[in-house]
Amino acid sequence: MGRESEQSFEAATVWDFSKIKILNFTQTFAANSIPNGALAIAPLDVSATPQTKAGPLTVTALTASGTVQAATVTASGTVQGGFFVGDGSQLTNVKSAGWASVKDFGAIGNGTADDTTAIQNAVNAPAMAVWFPPGSYKITSTITLRAGTSLLGAGNASQIVAATVNMTMFAFGGPTAHIDVNGLYLTSSVATSGAIGLKFVTADNTRVTNCTFAGLLSNITYDRGRSHIVANCLSIGTATPGNKAGSLNITSASDSDYVFAVKVSNYVVRNIGNGVQAPAVYVRRGVGVQLVNIDVNDMAVNAAIIFENDCQGCKISSSIFANVSIGILFTVGAGVVVSPSFCEVSSVDLDQPTQAGIYIQNGNWLTISGCNITAGATTNVPGVVLTNNASNNLLIGNMIQGFATGSGNAFSVGGSCGNNLIANNRIDNCLFFVGFSGSPVGTMILNNQLTLTGGGSAYNTIANAGVNTVIRGNYGDGRAGLIV
Repeated sequence: MGRESEQSFEAATVWDFSKIKILNFTQTFAANSIPNGALAIAPLDVSATPQTKAGPLTVTALTASGTVQAATVTASGTVQGGFFVGDGSQLTNVKSAGWASVKDFGAIGNGTADDTTAIQNAVNAPAMAVWFPPGSYKITSTITLRAGTSLLGAGNASQIVAATVNMTMFAFGGPTAHIDVNGLYLTSSVATSGAIGLKFVTADNTRVTNCTFAGLLSNITYDRGRSHIVANCLSIGTATPGNKAGSLNITSASDSDYVFAVKVSNYVVRNIGNGVQAPAVYVRRGVGVQLVNIDVNDMAVNAAIIFENDCQGCKISSSIFANVSIGILFTVGAGVVVSPSFCEVSSVDLDQPTQAGIYIQNGNWLTISGCNITAGATTNVPGVVLTNNASNNLLIGNMIQGFATGSGNAFSVGGSCGNNLIANNRIDNCLFFVGFSGSPVGTMILNNQLTLTGGGSAYNTIANAGVNTVIRGNYGDGRAGLIV
């Protein structure tokens, strides 16, 4: 036997050998000879080369000391099998102390065979890491992860395929997860499948890296919990069976709890196939969520990023959103209504929005700075919207350009929002600088630089500017100063 096989067999000597079954072990024997100490396997299909037998194989005989008695095969070839104890639900010949392959548990990986049970058995085994060799692994029900599990694959060559409608592929519930997922390609073979790739409920300390999610409803769902990392991942749609690129959901299903300290970096969303699920990233009741280097392209409906219901201290930076309806939306939704607060958007490029670059429907103490917002074919929409209860927000040092027709405002200020500061921004080729509506209060518009195309007032419907509005020091608006 080879060195690896000897290690596996030696480990097995501590178990009850009457319960050992053999599956997916590979060992080559010379013709008509199995030496003492080797595994003797029977019955064999001697008409095939290599010699194989489908289903569980049994050890011919074992001595009391746990060594294998001599036996023979009638032709040379390869015997396939592997150690399992009892009913095969637990692997005993882990290839090393730290990892096991799903193929050691009977996974086929041909895209047709159902590998659900084999993968679950691999996850249940006493190994720290589960390896998915290149292949296509079909699953039909949820794989339940255990704390401390690592799932490792060979990138796009290691595909896990959801074959059931609306299924969750991998799930963990409970604290102290310490789960790593690296280098897997998660997809669905079912049209409009509603599949969730990874779901963590009240879990702590997970890391998902270098993965591709193709045609899922939700790539990853975090429900409460804390300390999660997502890095270097791609979300795409599928031309066949025609599913959209999935969402990343960072949420709390409870209105008395939050999801804490999630960092997402180098996350790319592409309309390859049949569009993009909206939003691309959804944050509800998130605290300290960081989105860095997020790249979303060609999403025709809703918002690329939504912060909803009592998000606190969240930050998005160094990102780009191109050809989207709304780039970033701050709002409230169902449940306890509390506006997002103390969040920051910085150094973000918002290119060709069809409704608005940044839309603050509800939000307090937000900072929007250093962003570039550029119109595309749709030029009669605002670059930034403040409405409803958007209050005490800072919009500083941004560049907004190209909103030059119809209602093309760089900023739209309306509803009952109040005490917002618009300062030190550069506005180019817009029809209006600020459009007012509703009854805003205490808007301060200071020291901005304007190059407008309207030829008239920089302010659309100035009569709706509300009370305590201060407009001063804006180069290019034709006003020395205005207090309304």
